[in-house]
Amino acid sequence: MIPAILLSEPFVLENNNQNIISSSKKDSTLEEFYKWFSEKLSILKKRFETIYLIDLNEIFYPFGSNEIFSDRNWYFAHCRLSIQGLKVLTDALLVVTSRLFSAPSKVLVLDCDNTLWGGVVGEEGTYGIKIGTDGEGSMFQDFQKEILDLKNQGIILAI
Repeated sequence: MIPAILLSEPFVLENNNQNIISSSKKDSTLEEFYKWFSEKLSILKKRFETIYLIDLNEIFYPFGSNEIFSDRNWYFAHCRLSIQGLKVLTDALLVVTSRLFSAPSKVLVLDCDNTLWGGVVGEEGTYGIKIGTDGEGSMFQDFQKEILDLKNQGIILAI
């Protein structure tokens, strides 16, 4: 079966730089429709395992509508997206398609010295390693947290 990628319609079509008063006057019917539409897409995604959903609101939100949409591109190419918007969209599509066509990682093999902690235990002893919540040690602690997240996702860890 051929996988399908669904793109949900961007909900934020207006200028994100509105003040609080104008944004409070938004039509709630549009928001209700968006919730209904999102629920229907989620049901489809759960029902068919070959459907992948990319939420355009989620990938466009960090950039704002001024950077994602372009009136110029609309008039010249009938494309609502700006160059930045097209790049963000293609990057999101690349993530999904690369996951489809490459095998998932199952095992992460790690070296201990200068990977899980700073320094070499065999040369500096246990008191010479850099680990902790401050300085260079915090970098290794953050790395260990990321490794723990991978373990919690089912990746096998090996040393």
